[in-house]
Amino acid sequence: MEGELKSAPEDRAVIVAVHHPIYSAYGPKPGSQHLSSVLGNVVQSAGRLPDLVLSGHEHNYQRFAGVLNGQTVPMTVAGAGGYNKQLHVLSKAFHNAKLPISMTGSDGQLESFCDSQHGYLRITVTEKELSCEYIAVPDTSSPQKSRLKAFDTLTIPTPQYA
Repeated sequence: MEGELKSAPEDRAVIVAVHHPIYSAYGPKPGSQHLSSVLGNVVQSAGRLPDLVLSGHEHNYQRFAGVLNGQTVPMTVAGAGGYNKQLHVLSKAFHNAKLPISMTGSDGQLESFCDSQHGYLRITVTEKELSCEYIAVPDTSSPQKSRLKAFDTLTIPTPQYA
């Protein structure tokens, strides 16, 4: 992974995709601290920070402002594709709190989440930015005929590549 990160073209955005989330608001752990450490070491050795970290595993959508080597990196959990009919619902504490929420036991902040609808993440990459849109889809019992609007959006400028 270190070699891949080092050899990635300097004029392109870097997206790292892993299975287990580095940050998670679902369950008793704040995410994979081991993976966070491994990725932090890789980033430090390679001298290159990813523009975005994607993961799945959890059957919901969560977006974090994560930290790698002291720098903020957007980290998204997008695992609500619909394989499992039961979404992983976050505790009421998250539903009752105002976003962003600092995650206990880690340095990440939960900025957005959707644990009530299946959906997908659409990423558009241009020379100037990464645009991420989480599209929550309606239940099959009430399909929507018009174009679905994004539940959450994130634009990551990449001016260092211009």
